[in-house]
Amino acid sequence: MDAQNHQQYLSVKDVAGRYRIGVSTVWEQVAAGRMPAGIKLAPNTTRWRLSDLIDWEAGLASSHNHST
Repeated sequence: MDAQNHQQYLSVKDVAGRYRIGVSTVWEQVAAGRMPAGIKLAPNTTRWRLSDLIDWEAGLASSHNHST
């Protein structure tokens, strides 16, 4: 099976834990455009694709490497 069929989704608590920040900081970073937005599944349910976060991290690393 291809990787798309095995997409992993993270809750806001999972995202906060991944980056060792608070849940409210995740929401602040998303609102400021400094972190990818999650996918709203229901009024009180948002999930982030792990692959989106990994791509975002790679972009951060790439832009950091180009600036040094």
